Amino acid sequence: MSRLRDWVSQRNETALAAAVFAVLSVLFVLPALVPGRTLSSTDYLYTQTPWSAAAPAGFSEPGNTELYDPAFQFIPWLEYTRGELPGGDLLWNPHMAGGRPYLANMQSGVFSPFSLPAYLLPFWWSLGVIAAIKLFVAGFGAYLFGRRVGHSFSAGLLAGVTFGFGLYVVVHLMYPIGSVYVLIPWLLIAAHDLSRRPGPRSMLALAVLVALALLAGHPESSFHAVGFAVAYLLLRLAVDGHGAAHARRVAGRLVGAGLAGAALAAVVLVPFTELLALSSDYGNRQGVDIELPDEWILGAFMPEYFGTPTDATGGSVDLGAAGLFIARALYAGALPLMLWLTALLPALRRRGRPGGPAKAIGERRFFGAVAILCLALSFGVPGLFDAVQLVPVLGHANNTRLIVVYLLAVAVLAGFGLDDLRERLPAARSAVLAVAAAVLAIPLVVILASLPSPGALVDGAGTALRLVDPSGEPDVLHGRALFWWLPLAGAAVALIAARAGGRLAPGAFAALALALVCVDLFRAGQGFNPDLSQDTASLPETPAIRYLQDRAPARFVGFERALSPNYAMRYGLFDARNYDFPIVDRYDVLWRRYVFPLPYQPGAPQWVLTLTAPSLRVLGLLGVSDILVPPDEEAYARRLKISRAELGLDQPGLERAYAAADGHIYRNHRALPRAFVVHAQRVVDGEEESLRAVGDPNGPDLSRVAVTESALPGLAREPSAARPPASSPARIVTYSPQRVVIETSARRPGLAVLSDVHYPGWSATVDGEERPIEQVDYVLRGVQVPAGRSRVELTYRPASARAGAWVSAAALFGLAGAGLVLLRRSRRRPA
Repeated sequence: MSRLRDWVSQRNETALAAAVFAVLSVLFVLPALVPGRTLSSTDYLYTQTPWSAAAPAGFSEPGNTELYDPAFQFIPWLEYTRGELPGGDLLWNPHMAGGRPYLANMQSGVFSPFSLPAYLLPFWWSLGVIAAIKLFVAGFGAYLFGRRVGHSFSAGLLAGVTFGFGLYVVVHLMYPIGSVYVLIPWLLIAAHDLSRRPGPRSMLALAVLVALALLAGHPESSFHAVGFAVAYLLLRLAVDGHGAAHARRVAGRLVGAGLAGAALAAVVLVPFTELLALSSDYGNRQGVDIELPDEWILGAFMPEYFGTPTDATGGSVDLGAAGLFIARALYAGALPLMLWLTALLPALRRRGRPGGPAKAIGERRFFGAVAILCLALSFGVPGLFDAVQLVPVLGHANNTRLIVVYLLAVAVLAGFGLDDLRERLPAARSAVLAVAAAVLAIPLVVILASLPSPGALVDGAGTALRLVDPSGEPDVLHGRALFWWLPLAGAAVALIAARAGGRLAPGAFAALALALVCVDLFRAGQGFNPDLSQDTASLPETPAIRYLQDRAPARFVGFERALSPNYAMRYGLFDARNYDFPIVDRYDVLWRRYVFPLPYQPGAPQWVLTLTAPSLRVLGLLGVSDILVPPDEEAYARRLKISRAELGLDQPGLERAYAAADGHIYRNHRALPRAFVVHAQRVVDGEEESLRAVGDPNGPDLSRVAVTESALPGLAREPSAARPPASSPARIVTYSPQRVVIETSARRPGLAVLSDVHYPGWSATVDGEERPIEQVDYVLRGVQVPAGRSRVELTYRPASARAGAWVSAAALFGLAGAGLVLLRRSRRRPA
């Protein structure tokens, strides 16, 4: 009976904790859940062409100038998936980069569990629901993991609040990477259970969680998350000491769970692996040096030290691309920052202090080492950073994202620190108070040492209280950061001192600690993800967009961010630019050689800044007939620090065809048709020669000649003296994501060229007979056709997608069957 009472009590605590995190999660995003509102950053696009001319009345600046990736990528993908899901056309995306795999990019998150509300609920309202679900999953998962490692109920709540509402999770709520982050505590729970009871149930749980992490949409972070869970499982094996036989059994179950999870996610994992193998990303990222500047560590104390997303932009604070985003996200709260350091004090000794051994010394040492290691890797500590660069996969990854693991380690250790103070008064009171006082003092010393005058503190306080408009000046921003830090950190020190001195009861201390952390993190994180009216979030069709729609399926490009590539999907437009990774290797090389010849940067999109003769030739080859530019061409040129003439808009073959407040559109008269038939080929020696031929303005006439890397039988070679014969017409009669139908009228046998990227999985028939698809003009598709009228049909049915779907289906049925067997067994057991 005592066990039954304990189980009921534990269930009550778990239900209460779930209710607490559900309420906190809803409160955190409540403004976005009000009817007519949404959680979205698409108001950022009102600063861009063509929507700047259609900004709502009263619009001055976006709610967050840093959240451009959700506006450019993730929200459009989610909306596109919702629209295409009924028809199932989700394998290929024809709307950018000459066409590319859609499901295979993984970040589209088609099968992510967090995408489901967007498919079932009103779209814009669902974004707030998704954010609330992620917060709940993160917080409740961290609570449950804390209980696994020995936290009390209140300590588990503190760990859950610290991780779930810590800024690194909050700032990624709109990102697929955030969908992986919130699953990390659950992966640790599964690893913990597997290490202690390596049976079918724990193996099944870990397999499902591995699959969910892979389906969530960010493979790099999935690798980090699963790797962290494996490292923790190894710790458990070392601490538990069950012997070699147990370790071998756990290892076998671990490998089985990993394989089963990968099999369950094969529907996206196999197409992604194919795309990655054919992309330039893996090679380009080898040895990429991504690390945080040393001064950003101050963000762990004061999230406003470098400003906020609205007042630092345009000011004198320059952190580079997405810098402020990361600098703010190191913050876990003032009290957790003190508690995690004090929790390490017993772990530095062989044994606990008198009054009872400290809980989980091995866990404390592990998470303390993890926190320090993740910070060291994120900030590029010499030696360690260089060694990690040599590790497969880690050497290609952005390891600054391990900040989320640091945040979880802080949350777990903060729970231990709370229990140390709640359950017994520490013998080393002076050490505990010294640590807390040092955490309080460090930001104070740094800021006071750098401020030129006390006036900056006064101005900072006025800014914090909204009595003074933010100036963006660093001294004022620092003064504001200190204004918020002092009362919050001071309250944390007072709480610790009161409990250490025995003046505060354990229950009151725990309740006040939780309240303080909630106030601290809610203040820091609420508003980072802006809530908008749904009318504002849903961007309108402007006249420029309708002009481009009338030209479809002709492609267009926009200068830099004008009409973002991914957002073009919403309007049925076809953009030759790309902001989707991994990038098909040949397309990436072609674009960076001729259109955007700047040094490679990881994650940098393929924009258009200026036009040159080679770039116009390549864009023409891709069927780009229209070029969208900002309406104030002179201002755009000045921003690039060049003259208007250097933009290249006055080159022969360009004509301004549209001019209005929402942009200027230039017609490219040198653009080739999206489909045409050539009757000659120039055979070149390999990829590099092919690349040079298609980009050289003095090269072959690509409207008459196909550049091939091996001779195509039956297709005449380019004559050495005479001009090649003119092309024959072809007409696209069907252009859907996974099926293209072309009607040709060839005067003689020739090659039907479609200006779409050549990629495995496409098959072709000519008048019902199968024909091979040739890779021509370095990157495009070609199908040989006979003289006369022909019907060419191209269909995308990739073997990778079929294989992945079959493997996932088999894994799903297998794991579901195993789950049913376990459920029946559990029901047969006596209560």
